[in-house]
Amino acid sequence: MTVKELREKLLDYDQDALVVLSSDPEGNSFNALGDVEGNSKYDHSSGRCGIAELTGPLEAAGYSNEDVMSTGKKAVVLWP
Repeated sequence: MTVKELREKLLDYDQDALVVLSSDPEGNSFNALGDVEGNSKYDHSSGRCGIAELTGPLEAAGYSNEDVMSTGKKAVVLWP
């Protein structure tokens, strides 16, 4: 699902409703959405997600070019 598709789906719901994430398709646990990260890449073949681009704040936090993913598609990550 793309950001555009998600935005379109969310327009059908109460805009003041809490966003909750399920840990798995069976609904074994749930958490409220805590943060959104847009500087990510997701590699479907490996199931890995990581940094798309090194930024000043990430570099200050100790990340380097070695932490930037060279494969995968640009992604937005929703964190509990």
